[in-house]
Amino acid sequence: MISYEGKEPFIFVSYAHRDATRVLPIITALSENGFRIWYDAGIEAGAEWPEYIAKHLEGAKTFIAFLSSNAVDSINCRQEINYAITLGKPTLFIHLDAIELSSGLKMRLGLSQAMFLYQYATLKSFLDELTKTQILSPCKKNELVNCEFDDTELYNFDDNFPEIEKEKLPYGEIELLGITLHSPD
Repeated sequence: MISYEGKEPFIFVSYAHRDATRVLPIITALSENGFRIWYDAGIEAGAEWPEYIAKHLEGAKTFIAFLSSNAVDSINCRQEINYAITLGKPTLFIHLDAIELSSGLKMRLGLSQAMFLYQYATLKSFLDELTKTQILSPCKKNELVNCEFDDTELYNFDDNFPEIEKEKLPYGEIELLGITLHSPD
C-alpha cells in the first residue's frame, strides 16, 4: 500500500512498528475501501523525521492511533498523539489490546472516540464498523457514478421526447447545458 500524498483530506495513522503485522491489514482495508491514508512508509533516508511527521499530521483531516503496550511505550507514538490533540484534530483511538493506560495518557485521551478491536469476534466485523465511522467520512474518496453520456441523446430532441410537439413549445430561445435550443418557426 502506498501512503497518500496530496491535497485531499486524509487520515494520519499512528502505530508502533512492532504492531505492523496487525495494523497494516487494517489500514490496507481502509485504503481499499476508498479512504486516503497516510502512514510513515517510504520516508526517505536522511529526512528530518520529526519535521516530516509533523507536516503530515498538520495536513491531516483525521487522526487514528492504534494503541497497544508497544504504542504506549513508544515516545514517537505518544508525541504524535499529543500533537494531534494539541492541533485539535478529530481523533479515533483503536485499542488493539486491553491495556492499562498511564494516568497522563488517560487524561490526554479524555473523551476521544475509541474502538476496541479485541472486543470484535472477527476482523471483518471490526472493519465493517470502522468503515462506517463518521469521523473518517471526510477522508473517503468520492465514488462517482458512471457519467458517460451518448451525445446523440442531447441533440435528438424528437426521439427523446416524441410526445411533445415542437411547434407548441413556449420559448423562443433557451440555453441548456451550453446548448442553445430554438423553438421551431
